Amino acid sequence: MKKIKFFLLIVVAICITVGCHQQPKAKYVFYFIGDGMGLGQRTAAEMYLSAMDEQIGQKTLLMDSLPIQGFASTYSANSYVTCSAAAGTALATGTKTKNGMLGMDSDTAILQTIAEKAKAQGKAIGIITTVMLNHATPGAFYAHQSNRDQFEDIKNWMLKSDFDYFAGGQIYIKEHEKMQNVPAELKEAGYFVATNREEMNQMVPEQNKWVLIGDDLDSTNSSIKFVMDRKENAIGLVDMLQKAIELLTPKDQGFFIMIEGGKIDFAAHVNDGASVVHEVLELDDAVRVALDFYKKHPKETLIVVTADHETGGLTMGNRTMKYKMFPEKLAEQKHTVNYLYYNNDTLLSQLKAEEDLYSFVQSMSFSHPLSFSGKDSLDIFKAYQKFVETHNSEKLPDAAIKILNREVGFGWTTGKHTGTPVPVSAIGVGAEQFSGMYDNTDIPKRIEKIMQLK
Repeated sequence: MKKIKFFLLIVVAICITVGCHQQPKAKYVFYFIGDGMGLGQRTAAEMYLSAMDEQIGQKTLLMDSLPIQGFASTYSANSYVTCSAAAGTALATGTKTKNGMLGMDSDTAILQTIAEKAKAQGKAIGIITTVMLNHATPGAFYAHQSNRDQFEDIKNWMLKSDFDYFAGGQIYIKEHEKMQNVPAELKEAGYFVATNREEMNQMVPEQNKWVLIGDDLDSTNSSIKFVMDRKENAIGLVDMLQKAIELLTPKDQGFFIMIEGGKIDFAAHVNDGASVVHEVLELDDAVRVALDFYKKHPKETLIVVTADHETGGLTMGNRTMKYKMFPEKLAEQKHTVNYLYYNNDTLLSQLKAEEDLYSFVQSMSFSHPLSFSGKDSLDIFKAYQKFVETHNSEKLPDAAIKILNREVGFGWTTGKHTGTPVPVSAIGVGAEQFSGMYDNTDIPKRIEKIMQLK
């Protein structure tokens, strides 16, 4: 009896020293990345929702209502302002690299990504995006290239990854004839390929590996069209994530899914506030899908929402409007600036007089009459002159959106990325580790720890 008591005392002592209870482990991980989605982009979406309810306030996004909130710095190895490749690499590997590099450190040594580690330990892997599948952020989780523009090589890494599920825009290759060969290559690699809703519905767990391509793509870059320009019932982020959950949940070891709202960044680059808002709202709808899953598996699921960087330097308020904002005016914009770039030439060529120009600008998918100042008129006339000389109509949408931004009350400092920290939101197993202020490289390291990846 004394020996048994002595043994129990030793066990208790060991438990006190090293801990006998096992740390909770995340079996299912949702890793959301809003490309270019800084605090301004989230706030703009919340203000818009409130304004549409005729209230002054911030109607909280689901991502902003998650119990754990933090901020992450985004600088790269060689710049305070990162590119998406370096930022994606940091978020995928926990290591800084130089701008333009993908899945490699600054000395071109290959870095193992969190997705590759999870795959090696039997997890099912899903990569979802609204841009091209071999673009910088999705590529950061499976590719290893010194130049993010090596699209064909990145595609080859995708095929080599053997990841279970890819969904997004088309795989982009500069040589168009080679792009046409990609579906055959995917099938040869063992993937069931779907390019429309009917084929998507034919995806079943027994097929083992899948690629889902959106059915309403932007002809200029092969990404999924912006929410505002997309046809009704087109495949979007929510559809792609729901299908991923359906296909990957039956896998015994759980899953790791990266979900990118890639076109938030595209819209912010051209300072298109209305489009930014709708892209953020789509990502938030996808977060709702993950949260519904979490409620069924609360002790096994982790959800993390962040961004690779901020784009545009978006602020709420500008010097013209002083202390006023009118986010509800964003509802007057019916199409994105990107859409206007490619659909104005015919109408412009029919203009007969200068005074028709201002009526045309007001009708460019804006149902709210824009207020023209003297400078606005000059900018619009210069843009029209540019069209006459070069047949390039992009300057007119730029001039119109600048007026709308002013009337809404948005301020933009740039058409590029900025170096400001980005929000991080989390819920689930180990979520408490994402509160406070830290670097973007800490995010995958903490997820790996919570997943107990070797």
